[in-house]
Amino acid sequence: MELPRGMKDFDKDEMIKIEYVREAFLETAKTFGFDLMEPSPIELLSVLEAKSGPSIRDEIYQFKDKGDREVALRFDFTVGLTRYAASQKTLKLPAKFSSFGGVWRYDEPQKGRYRFFHQWNIETFGNLNTEHDAEIIEFTSRFF
Repeated sequence: MELPRGMKDFDKDEMIKIEYVREAFLETAKTFGFDLMEPSPIELLSVLEAKSGPSIRDEIYQFKDKGDREVALRFDFTVGLTRYAASQKTLKLPAKFSSFGGVWRYDEPQKGRYRFFHQWNIETFGNLNTEHDAEIIEFTSRFF
């Protein structure tokens, strides 16, 4: 039996590597005060188009659900985290979130590039300045 084009199975050895990176990421995120958050893997297509425009349809997995709503699989974490932050009326700013998980993109598969993969992300919401930019650089430096 075959997998759909651009997909792959993650065997034990690869999962050990992914978990190693995930644990290092979570430790670094905790050190910098980023709260772990995993946005929904399915978003309304209209929300994704608001960020990226209608041409995003060509780059993502989108479909109608059983309720005839246009939805799509997340292609990154930024959209979901932004939607979440905007919906939290009592969120104290600046707010810092981290995410680590799977995302889907309908890119042309190439060697070493798949349509489902793991991604890490950090986001800061609120009144940002150059100190926040410097923090992102320091975070990345320490994480790597």
